[in-house]
Amino acid sequence: MISSDGTEETVSLFLESIHSRFPDINPEYFMTDKDYAQINSIGRVHPSAEILLCWWHVLHAWQQHISITAYPEVWRLMKTWVRITDASEFSERWASIKAIAPASVIEYLEKNWMPITKMWSAVYRTERTIFQDCDTNMLVEAWHHLLKGKFMQGKRNRRLDHLVYILIKQTIPHFIHRHRAQEHGFEGPDLEAQERLRIESLAKLITTADIHQSDVEASMFTVKSQTNRNKTYTVDIDAYDCTCPSFPKVLLCKHIYAVQLHFPELCQPVPCSTLDISPADTFEVNGPITQPSPKESPSDLDSDTTNSRLIAETISSLSSLVCRLKDTQKLPLDPAELKSLKETVDGMLVASLAEDDILPRPVRIAPNQHTWSETGMTMGQVKGKRKTTHTDPYGGGERSGKKARPDALQVTSAPLQSMPAQPINTVNQPPSSTTADVVFDPATFDLRDHDALHKLKRPQLNKLCARYGVSAGNRNADIIARLQALIPSQHIST
Repeated sequence: MISSDGTEETVSLFLESIHSRFPDINPEYFMTDKDYAQINSIGRVHPSAEILLCWWHVLHAWQQHISITAYPEVWRLMKTWVRITDASEFSERWASIKAIAPASVIEYLEKNWMPITKMWSAVYRTERTIFQDCDTNMLVEAWHHLLKGKFMQGKRNRRLDHLVYILIKQTIPHFIHRHRAQEHGFEGPDLEAQERLRIESLAKLITTADIHQSDVEASMFTVKSQTNRNKTYTVDIDAYDCTCPSFPKVLLCKHIYAVQLHFPELCQPVPCSTLDISPADTFEVNGPITQPSPKESPSDLDSDTTNSRLIAETISSLSSLVCRLKDTQKLPLDPAELKSLKETVDGMLVASLAEDDILPRPVRIAPNQHTWSETGMTMGQVKGKRKTTHTDPYGGGERSGKKARPDALQVTSAPLQSMPAQPINTVNQPPSSTTADVVFDPATFDLRDHDALHKLKRPQLNKLCARYGVSAGNRNADIIARLQALIPSQHIST
């Protein structure tokens, strides 16, 4: 968008400029696609930041070095390998991959990826909050698509000042509006509120039988895992802590909330949905939020309240009157009163409408005619996209194995077991059409074998012509005649 030069010097210049302008901001994480120009620049400007690799780009790079159709089991293990959070299970999976993967793939992983395991393995991505729980930089690419497609209307950026104008005048107001919509409940609860609501619903499924209170400390509990019944987690109500891997996300988990539900006498229950936006607080119920201006006095506010109440009562009375007017038999009508009421209502309508609010008279436009013949040939036709051949989500539309070595492109067949020899009646036969070109040797062929010579194909005849220096032009019969002319003086050197 700003510079097409992605070298280490350029990236370092941008990072140093931002860091000098905002020295108090020190990012904890950076995510990249294994671009060493970015990695080296980040390490120089922000040495304390942790650099992570995007999972999609990691798997995309792996896929280019192995054919996923030839080795589907290896590819299945590799896709789940990056998501394993247990260190021992991670090592076991690596051993399973090495047992069935091609040698070139194992060499590629050991050389390029195993030394930087901390940058891509989920083993080192456990102690993160829900706002840090991101494993791909696709959100940044989605933002670039929004900027280029929506705000820049698909046009190429040619001026830096134009880009800055779009960011300040269009992009920032857009996200401010979305943030306010989020605050007022139009977008639903945020990530933390959603996670707390999910925790609250899951905690209600934990029974008292799965919770054991410590005999030593009353605030310590042991809660069984709901996914792995052989595993337990320790809950400390006083410290408000749990040893489960889900606790760091929002500093709360279903085990803590379950203890609060079943042992309310030991702790002050902390509601999980404190961040939730209830329906009573949303824009739809309360209407727009209006704040009194500094110039308004209490008397003005009272008069506004009185007017609002009178308007509501008038609307209610008019609605009841309309219902009664529809049934003229039950309501005695006085023409003079009806005329006076109509004049009063008409006068209020005229007074409440400004001149520029009155719509002009509708203009009748004749319908389009005789245009169907121009579009009749294409009506109902749906343009379809070209069918994608390579549909793997980590392929990016490309075939796998583009950079693979031969052993990673196809499975090497195992050696066949030797079968007992069977007696075969050997009969001298000319070479077949399928194997003649493979086993045919012009140096050992006997030109005096008239029948075998006439059964040779054109490729074999060409080899004989090259062997004896005979022209290979014209028909096969002409070539055979030239070769047979050499029989009296035939001399084959071995």
